[in-house]
Amino acid sequence: MTIIQRVSPALLPMMQSHICKWEQCCLCPLSENRFKPVFFRGTLPCDVLFIGEAPGDSENMTGIPFHPNAPAGEILERIVEETIKVHNYHINQNIIPCFGHTTIYYLKWAMTNVVVCCSEGSPPETCIKSCLPRLSEFIKMAKPKLLVAVGKVADSTIIKEGLNKQTKMTVIAHPSWMLRQEDPELEIQRAILTLREALDVL
Repeated sequence: MTIIQRVSPALLPMMQSHICKWEQCCLCPLSENRFKPVFFRGTLPCDVLFIGEAPGDSENMTGIPFHPNAPAGEILERIVEETIKVHNYHINQNIIPCFGHTTIYYLKWAMTNVVVCCSEGSPPETCIKSCLPRLSEFIKMAKPKLLVAVGKVADSTIIKEGLNKQTKMTVIAHPSWMLRQEDPELEIQRAILTLREALDVL
């Protein structure tokens, strides 16, 4: 399970300022039920940034988006395991021994949401608007090469607000939606294939 946060030393002051700026935000009604603001997990800066819609109950208690112990987080963790981590393993296996120094570059990833406060169902449009400056600021800090919209809310928000203008983007279904389908495994495999194809041209 990957639940840790890593921030490069150069980015750490900016990230600390970002958290101080937004952790007590009261710009929308979602803040009334917030136990912990849910900022991110993974590594910053990153190559691949997953953006979901809103934290659930588990995330609200832990402050960790897509918590691996929650059903949706468990699925997304598996998707990461079978795409990015497999991609990194193949890079490592395909290094040709040679004289001199060989640099091995591994893809780094992170996860966040459109809003940082817990929402029962999709967050209201007014709350998404209130959290947009925070999301835009976070994307600029993360500097991803690929944005992965996790679900329709993230997809429409990223496109409508032009958050992908400088970055490649792909879309996968939200894990919670996958779990409600007749064949969740089929939907998981579709998401894995979509992400693998996006990584191949990164």
